[in-house]
Amino acid sequence: MVNGPIWTIIDYEWTYGKCIPAKESMWRALYCYRLEDRKREKFDPKPLFGKLGITEKEIQVLLDEEYAFQKYVTGNRKSMVELWKDIGRKVIVPKEITATASAARPDDQIQIYLDNGEGYSEDESMFPEEQYDDKNTVTLDIRVDDTCNTVRIDPAFAPCMVTILNATWNSLNISEGGADVSINPVNGEWISDDSIIFNSDDPNIEFSLTSDRLGVKKKNHLVVKLLMTLIPKNAADAVISSLPEPEVSAPKEKNIIKKLGEKISQKREARYYKDDEE
Repeated sequence: MVNGPIWTIIDYEWTYGKCIPAKESMWRALYCYRLEDRKREKFDPKPLFGKLGITEKEIQVLLDEEYAFQKYVTGNRKSMVELWKDIGRKVIVPKEITATASAARPDDQIQIYLDNGEGYSEDESMFPEEQYDDKNTVTLDIRVDDTCNTVRIDPAFAPCMVTILNATWNSLNISEGGADVSINPVNGEWISDDSIIFNSDDPNIEFSLTSDRLGVKKKNHLVVKLLMTLIPKNAADAVISSLPEPEVSAPKEKNIIKKLGEKISQKREARYYKDDEE
């Protein structure tokens, strides 16, 4: 709204009984801009956030406030996005209504479970809004409270190969040993320091949060960036059968992600991203 030399930004949906700092309004504008179109995910707002003086810690607080505000607006009702997530499908084809539920579910659908000490529950599981982009990558920002023991990510509903490009706990990089989070592919096999192959229609990866050395807050963020490729089951079977037998003395669960370190960050750009000029 322009009143002579005075310019005022008004967001009628995002209204509080207090003055909102300009940098927070700018943050929300950029945040919503990226959400409106998946093609805009290529735009990295972090340099702008830096110029605005918004730190990573402040971003986490703003994300929590945004989520709480959306719940305040909808009250006891669910938004269209929440309904879509509960349905768990990208598209419903009429002729598939009479078929099984799995027939209408895409193979690249992601599902997330949180174990708060009572095991996993389908009713409490989540189908995240984030989906794989045209490069088969996805970044999941999972909100976790202090009662959660394990986060389980099902990267697909078909045999696949998954590469963990990055993983952080409350902005601490797991690959650099900043957070003691153990990663276990329950029904898959490690084929490298950062990649897992699954020959099952129910692939899943568990992130254990039970270490005494892990800093846990009342509200936490587990952010995981994955690269997923669907593969035929017979190809996955062949790869797994060719893997050497594990040593008897080797531990059953190993925090492989801690081996990544700088190696992943160095090869990430070379392996999965190309310069726009190319």
